[in-house]
This record gives sequence, C-alpha cells and structure tokens, in this order.
Amino acid sequence: MAALLAAAGPAELTVNATGVGVYRSSDPLADYQVPDVVVYRRPTETDRLLGRDVEVVAEVVSPANRRQARYEDAIVARAGGYEIPWVLIIDPEVRTAR
Repeated sequence: MAALLAAAGPAELTVNATGVGVYRSSDPLADYQVPDVVVYRRPTETDRLLGRDVEVVAEVVSPANRRQARYEDAIVARAGGYEIPWVLIIDPEVRTAR
C-alpha cells in the first residue's frame, strides 16, 4: 500500500509505513497514534508530526481489529479529531479498500 501511495502522490509528500507517530497537537502530553501508513507534508510548526500535516492515513484491518465493535468508525473518528482529512481502510479478508 505504501509503495502505491508513494508512486501516485506528489513529490513533496512523504509516505511512511514504518510506524511514525502522529500527534494531536504540539503539547508535550498530546495524544498520538501510529497508523499503518501515513502520507504527510514536512512538519512546519514543530519537529513532531501533527495531524494537520497529514494528508491521508491507511489502516489495514487485522484479525485482532476485526473483533473490535465499530473499529472502522473509530478509525475515522480518530482521524477527524486529529484533523486528518482522508482515511483509507484496507480489509484483506474481504478484499476491500474504503
């Protein structure tokens, strides 16, 4: 997924699939998440990657996640709270991308 996003995206965006943390704010105690894939612009306000620097996050549904009720809704809501405009949810079991 990361390779496809990197090939399709503009050169000024970075694609990371190695577990980069995305923070809600620059506050030292801010919540953070580690999406499966993150596409982002270079942070401008701080050395932290903030949600507002992110263009899209991609999450791959795992067997453990599948057991959580409303997992996909929670991913989308969390991205909205971080000001991330796009979420891609890949479900390899049913072979879908939403």
